Parts: sequence; structure tokens; C-alpha cells
Amino acid sequence: MKAFMMRLRGIKIIQSIIIVWIVALISVFLVANKGSLNTVSLYETINEINTTIIPKLKSWGDVNSDVGLVRNNVTKIIDRDYDQGLVDEVYERSKKIENIIAHNLELAQNNPEELKLVQNVESSYQNFYSYLPGLIEARKSGQMIEKQLGYVEMGKAGTELSQTISAIVDYQERIANEKGQQSEIIYNDGITAAAVIFVICLIILSVISIVVISVIRRSIRNLTSKLKAVEEGNINERFDDTLKNEFGTIHQSLNKTLDGIANVLKMIERDSVRLTTQAQSLSSSSGIMNTTVGEVSIAIQGVSQGSTNQAEELMYMNESFHALSHRLEDITESVQTVDQATQKIGDKAESSSTELNGLVMSVLGIENSFSDTRSKIDSLISSIGRVAESARFISDISKQTNLLSLNASIEASRAGEAGRGFAVVASEIRNLADQSRSSSQGIDELLQEINQEMELVSETAESTGKILAEQSAVVMTTMESMSDIIQSIQLILPQIDGISTSISALNEHKNKILLTVESTSAVSEENSASAEEISASTIELVSSYNEITKSIHELDQVSKEMIQAVKRFKLE
Repeated sequence: MKAFMMRLRGIKIIQSIIIVWIVALISVFLVANKGSLNTVSLYETINEINTTIIPKLKSWGDVNSDVGLVRNNVTKIIDRDYDQGLVDEVYERSKKIENIIAHNLELAQNNPEELKLVQNVESSYQNFYSYLPGLIEARKSGQMIEKQLGYVEMGKAGTELSQTISAIVDYQERIANEKGQQSEIIYNDGITAAAVIFVICLIILSVISIVVISVIRRSIRNLTSKLKAVEEGNINERFDDTLKNEFGTIHQSLNKTLDGIANVLKMIERDSVRLTTQAQSLSSSSGIMNTTVGEVSIAIQGVSQGSTNQAEELMYMNESFHALSHRLEDITESVQTVDQATQKIGDKAESSSTELNGLVMSVLGIENSFSDTRSKIDSLISSIGRVAESARFISDISKQTNLLSLNASIEASRAGEAGRGFAVVASEIRNLADQSRSSSQGIDELLQEINQEMELVSETAESTGKILAEQSAVVMTTMESMSDIIQSIQLILPQIDGISTSISALNEHKNKILLTVESTSAVSEENSASAEEISASTIELVSSYNEITKSIHELDQVSKEMIQAVKRFKLE
């Protein structure tokens, strides 16, 4: 239901109006079409009545009239003297009646009922007409007609003919009435169909109109409520831009407009806050400036007072510079003495450096020789290890040989007398194997002792090497320190020369300083006068500051009012 209502809300108004116009056009077309069809049907019915039924009725009326004239003339022929004019009129009327009957027979070929009625008229007429030739001939010859023939039989035939003609006339009138009723039915059906189509189209148009009006009213009510919220300052209000109709387009434009307004208001709010901050900062700065101006004014007064005192102090400085000149002469003599002593220290340091270089070379030679000795000791320990491995290998071979000789002795004893010589050889081999094993064990024990002693020698050599390395490092450090001392002395000598030169230059600049002090005294007097002028300018600056402060307060008030105006709107 909710989805259906959303679809109804999305109905396009122009499209709905076009649909209403199309429905109205269809209804007009249907009514016109139905009216046209009914008009055609009425036209066909009326045309059939006018072209078929009415002419037939007229023709049968003519037949009935002619039959009446013929009967009347026959009566005159019977009752009066023979009159050829009446006879000719009878034949003429008869010919006309026969033509009308023949014509109606042709028209009634497709209607069995009418054909039968026409045939009855034809039969009745032929029966009536069959009396005429004899009667006319009899009267022409002057004979009198019998009453039975002239009145009874011919009257009966004429009555029968009139009845058949009345029957066909009644039939045609009935057909005409049926066609009239059919026309009335067609007319009523047309009126009813037009009314039904009109009512249906009216209902459809009413439903569409009600839906469109409801959608428009609801959309306008929704739009009005949201615009009311916007009017109250809720810029965050959003219009439903998902609608596919004209209101969706309006909502999209309103959303874009509100976004633009919100951005502008946010910018105004941000700039107003910044303006307030800057105004406050400017106000604070102006306060500081006011304080600074006051301090500057006080400082200028102090400068004026100080300029007055400066001249006195400069006189005192002139006397001090004369005393300084004497002290500089004493310093120059002391610097020359230090220079001579430093040169002697430099010469001693250079000779000590040469001796230390010899000591370093000697220590390095001892360290290299001891390093070779240590390498040879390590190589000897490795060789002793390989000899020990060979001795253990000989001992293993002797054990294996002893086992093999034992097996050989066992086999020789099994062989008996034939293996006695082999047993002797096996016994000798076992003795040799025992001797070899004893010798290898002795060698192994001796090598273990040698290895232990060599390890002690290696440890001693390692500790001695460390001591030599430490001594070498100490000597190298001493050598580096001595080198640094020599470099420092070499650096000091030019500096001492520079000091001596600077003192000489200082003596030269002393006189210039004295001249400068005298000119400075004159400038201080001018500064005092300028300080008074600056003090007057400071007073004007304070007046300008007061005006700036007033403008800052007004600017701060305007920015606050702008912020309050923006806060009226609800922004994200």
C-alpha cells in the first residue's frame, strides 16, 4: 500500500492531463463512432423503408385503387350500354395491375412469405380477370349478363382479390412497423451506449482527476509544510527529490537552492566568527599598543633624561680610555714574554715527539715478533694434536692386530700339527702388537703432557700479547696527545702574534674612539631634542588609537549581530 501511495505521489501532472485528454478524446470517438454506426443503421432502415416498403405499399395501393376502378367499370359495363371507352380503361387498368404484380413478384423472390402473398394476389387477380373477356364480348354483342355471373361470382372473385391485396398491404405495413421499431431500438441503443460511454469516461476522468488533484494537493501541502520549516530557519530540511513528476523537479531545484543558501550561510557564519576573532585580537592588540605607546612615551622621557646624563658619562669614558692605554702597553710586554716561552715549549715538544716515534716503532716490532711466535705456538699445538691422533690410530691398529693374531692362534690350534708353525708366527705378531700398543700409549701420554704445557705457554703468550697491545695503545695515545700538544702550540703561536697585532691595532683605534666619544656627546644632545618631538607624536598616536578602538568595537558588534542572524537558521 505504501509503495502504491509512493507511485501515486510520483504521477506526472502533465502526463496525467495528457491521459485525461486522451480518455476524453477516446470517449468522444466512441460516442461519435457509436452514433455514426447507429446513424448508418437508421439510414439503412429508413432507406429500406423509403426505397422498398413505401414504394411497395404505394404500388399495392395503386393496385387496390385500380382493382376498385376495374370493378366499378365492370359494373357500369354490365348495367349500362356497351361503352368502348370503359372497356379500354378496364384493359388499361388491368395491364397496369399485371405489371405491378409482376414487378412485386421479382422483388419478392428472396422473401418466401412476401412471394407467397404476391402469388396469392396474382392468383386472385387472374381468377377475377378470367371473367372479363367473356363478359365484355357478351356485352359487346348486346347480351345481358346473368346475375349469378355478373354479381355473385365476379363479386366473390373481386372480394377475394381485395382480401389478398389487403393481406399483402398488411404484410408491408407490418414490415414497415418492424423497421420503425428496429429504428427506434437502434436509436435507443445509440442513446444508451452514448450515455454508458459518457458515464464510464466521466468516471475514468473523475478518478484520474481526483487522483491528480489529490497528488497535487498532497504535494503542495508537503511542499508548503517544508517551506514553512525553511521559513522558520531549518535550512537542513530536504524535499523529496525521488518523485518522477514535476514536483520532483521542483524539489530537486529547491534542494540545490537550499544547499547553496546553506553553504553561503556557513561561509557567513565562519567568516563572522573569524571577523569576531580578528576584531577581538585587534582589540587586544590595540590595548597592547596603547600600553606600548605609554611605555614608549615613558621610555622617550627616559631617553631625554639619559641623553643629558650621557654627556657626563662620555667625559668619564674619555678619562677611562687614557688609563686603558697604559694598561695595553703593559699587556703588550707580557704577550711578548709568553710568545718566547711558547716557542721554547714547541721545540721541546717536537724533540719529544721524535723520541716517542722511535719508541712506537720498537713496541710495534716487539708486538709483530710476538705475534709470529704466538702463531708458531698455535701451529705446534695443532701438530701435536695430529701426532696424538696418529698414535691413537697406531694403538687401534695394534688392538686389531692382536685380535687377528688371537684368531689366527685359535685356527692354528684347530689345524693341529699342520698349523703349529702358523701359531708361532701368530704368537710373534701378538707380541709385536702388544709392544706397539704399549709404545703408542706411552707416546700418547707424553703428547698429552706436552699439549698441557703448550696450552700454558699459549695462555702466557696471549696475556703477554694483550699487555703488549695495551702498551702499544698507551704509547700511541701518548704519541697522539703529544701531536695534539704540538698542534696546539702551533696554533697558539699565531694567536699570540695576532693578540700582539690586535693590541697594536687597539692602540691605534683608541684615539679614534676618543674622537667618537666627543662626537657622540654632541649627538646625545640632538637625541634629547628628537625625544621631545617623538613625545609630541606619541600623544597624537594615542588619539588615533582611541578612534581605532571605537571602530573595532563597532566591527565586533556588527559581526556578533551577523552571527545571531545566521544562528536563526539550522545548519549541519
